[in-house]
Amino acid sequence: MDVEFNRRCNDCAYPFDGLTIHPADYMPLRITLLSLVSVAKRLERTYADRPLYRLDDWFERGGQLTEATVASWDELWSWFTSEETLHNAFKLDDRHVRHAFFPDDRGFYLRIHVPGDEDNPFDTPGGPRPLRCADFDITCAAPLATSLAAAIRRRTGIELVMESPSAYFQKRFASKLTQ
Repeated sequence: MDVEFNRRCNDCAYPFDGLTIHPADYMPLRITLLSLVSVAKRLERTYADRPLYRLDDWFERGGQLTEATVASWDELWSWFTSEETLHNAFKLDDRHVRHAFFPDDRGFYLRIHVPGDEDNPFDTPGGPRPLRCADFDITCAAPLATSLAAAIRRRTGIELVMESPSAYFQKRFASKLTQ
């Protein structure tokens, strides 16, 4: 998160006055990729004329605030060309960070996380190589969140969790404080 999103999250201000949608748990990378393609198609139709930004979101790892950099829709789409490109978008030294994309009006906040093998929830000690997985969340106005969740359900059969952003982010931050 950056300073402005942190302020908006604390004040329940746009887009944190809408909904946050997310899978109930990590999903196989293939299903996450299908979900993110559905999300990106819908978001690009709505926000194609808006500049896009990217930042590293350390919210779950102590809340360090970071600065956004200019991104593009082409950059976002480059992450979604294959499971391998999505996996490789997360450098080995920052696997704990979520990468976030948002437009200049901050109408949505899309965060993506692909854990490394050492953090993979599907890993079993001494077992075979774990299934690559990922998760994401998107915070935006309620009508858009509902539309995105329906598109993902149609594409993947996955029912996303919908909740208030304040409850979601408080739960995410508090769970890291107790570990």
